[in-house]
Amino acid sequence: MNSRSRPASRNASLCGLLYLYIWPFWMFKDVTFGTFMERAAAFRHNQARRVFLPRYMLRWIAVLVMLVELIALFETFGPTNLVVVLLSTAAGILTAWAAVVEMMILATYFCLTHWIFTDQ
Repeated sequence: MNSRSRPASRNASLCGLLYLYIWPFWMFKDVTFGTFMERAAAFRHNQARRVFLPRYMLRWIAVLVMLVELIALFETFGPTNLVVVLLSTAAGILTAWAAVVEMMILATYFCLTHWIFTDQ
């Protein structure tokens, strides 16, 4: 068992627990290394873990909604204050990043659902 697939311990920090709560890729194994049987076993492990991905998709959708609402809040103040403009820009960049993460989770879910593992 590698260090990335261990469950959270009782002494985990808040940042570590937030990482486990929001980032789904910690529970997957690398399928690119090892013999054919090791890679096939890692792929089967990943397919078994795909059932958790819809919950992570909902979490990231919630993050996206909160960031869009934050942008809307900052836009109500208008472009007169430089700090508000910078905060709105930062929220926009984080929104784009959250959308990319959402698409990664969605693509991973579909690949693990429909892809057949072969030795290529």
